[in-house]
This record gives sequence, C-alpha cells and structure tokens, in this order.
Amino acid sequence: MIDSHFHLDESMVSLPALLSSMDAAGVERVALIPRLCPPLSLSFHFAQLTGVFQRLIHREGGLVQRGAVAFYKSMVKGDGTVVLGGKRYQVIPQPPNDEVRKAVSLHPDRFYGRTFVNPAGPENPVSEIEKSLKIPGMIGVKAHPCWHNYPVAKLTDAAALASEKGLHFLIHLGAG
Repeated sequence: MIDSHFHLDESMVSLPALLSSMDAAGVERVALIPRLCPPLSLSFHFAQLTGVFQRLIHREGGLVQRGAVAFYKSMVKGDGTVVLGGKRYQVIPQPPNDEVRKAVSLHPDRFYGRTFVNPAGPENPVSEIEKSLKIPGMIGVKAHPCWHNYPVAKLTDAAALASEKGLHFLIHLGAG
C-alpha cells in the first residue's frame, strides 16, 4: 500500500512518528510533499463539512455548484493568505522542498517525494526540480496555482522538464 499524497510538516508529525503510523497501518511507502501553510486548526464540524463542500464544488452546473465555487474562491485572498474555518493562514510562497528531499534521502525505502513549485514565488521552479533530480526517489512535482495565485500557463517550463524526466505532475487547480 502506498499513500500518494502527504504534506510533510514535522511540527505536526515527526518522521519517526510517521514511520510508526505507516507500520501500524500497513503502509509501505508515502509520497511526501512540502507543506503549503502552517498547521490548520479546524474544528471537528468544519472538517466534517469539508467533504460535503467538496462534493458540491464538483457537481455539474447549477446554482448550488456555482455558489460553492464562489465560496471556495472567496477563501483564497490576494495577499497570500487563505481563510479556513474563520482563521487566516499565511500561504508559504516557497514550500520547503529541502525537508522532503532530506526525508527521502534518509528513508529511501519508505518515502517518495514531490517537489513543490511556485512560478510566482522566490525560487525558480526548474531549478527546484533540477535539485530534486539529484535525489533518488523524487518522483514528481506539485503545483498549487489557486493558493499561490498564478495562471497555470506559468507552469509550462516546469511541466516540460517534468515530462522530459518522466516525473508525475500534480496540479491542484482549486475550483471553477
């Protein structure tokens, strides 16, 4: 069993604790992705509503779907923050790829890694991917145009390099 999407944040779960949880659950490997924001502090009820909300966003047309998409878009602010559960969180302009590269290097038999790119951020996405290519087990790229607030077309160079090198490219588009 492989968990294909886990945002690494050692302030929430240390690597030893993550490995222990993986063993207990029978998970052989995890594909790590750098964190995008500080740990979320969501109430139980808000977390439960998230699943319902996600289903509404992906409905086919109609007023309810349009309203859910508008609500989602209202949570992402132009100042580099996102509001969830009434709390404002700073989106990290350049998620910490070095943390994932280090974890993959330390535990190559348990972790894969994805490089998080942001063409609107401080680091060049192609350079970030090239650094990761030096680490066996770095299998892909992650991008989040919605929260980092840029058009998908800005990923062209990163996507071309990922394609050339046979890397997965995971894009979180948001809604709408």
